[in-house]
Amino acid sequence: DGSDGPRRVRPDPRQLQLPNQPYFTTVTKMKDIDLKLAASLAEMSIGEFVALNPGYNRPLMPLSVSTRIVLPADKVETYHANLEKFGDKSLVSWQTYRPAHGEKLDSIAKRFGIPLSQLKEVNGLASRNRQIPALLIVPSRKEAIGFDVRTSFPADLKELPDSIDVGGDIAKVLIDATDVNTVLGQYGPDALVERHSDGSATFAIPCANVQAFEHWLLGFLDRAEVLEPVKLRQHVVEWLTALTRGDQS
Repeated sequence: DGSDGPRRVRPDPRQLQLPNQPYFTTVTKMKDIDLKLAASLAEMSIGEFVALNPGYNRPLMPLSVSTRIVLPADKVETYHANLEKFGDKSLVSWQTYRPAHGEKLDSIAKRFGIPLSQLKEVNGLASRNRQIPALLIVPSRKEAIGFDVRTSFPADLKELPDSIDVGGDIAKVLIDATDVNTVLGQYGPDALVERHSDGSATFAIPCANVQAFEHWLLGFLDRAEVLEPVKLRQHVVEWLTALTRGDQS
């Protein structure tokens, strides 16, 4: 057609011949649960779990903040089965705490037996920060001490096993109007780059964990288009071509 631009990457569902089923499922009716445990119940690494649920970057997923999680469809049954096996044991080694007026961070750290530096790290506070948030995450059990979500998976998700260099850590993806609210629910309004006159929207989606990104993208079939990085577009073209040949390894 004379165009010099990169190939479009919207797959044709008729050519893909894929099962007519979602590749991702939202799990609701959540309870307070440790991030590490939630990933374990789904039999996923913490890196894979956080790649699909980027809003969860603290060791605790409290019900007051976390009302749902996104899992690969083939992991949902595993998650629920493992949760049932877990029985009545506590799902949390962390808890939320509302500081009293005038209470200081160092006294809170001593009260819960956690180093002040870790208390700040867990709650996303700068080392020099002296202001106290209205809600803090603190340990409820000794085994929580020393756990840092950031050290539980590579800081650079490209270091995960079977990683692929796709030219960047963030993908710009055009989402059809019918799925805009779904993506807003998954990644929040901060991921929205631009709304378009036809109701579609462009989002900035983490893609350093390419395998997780592929699972997410495939759930939309022809209702999502990778815009950039160009290297990622080309990878998706090759990946979808492999799928049409039945090579899903």
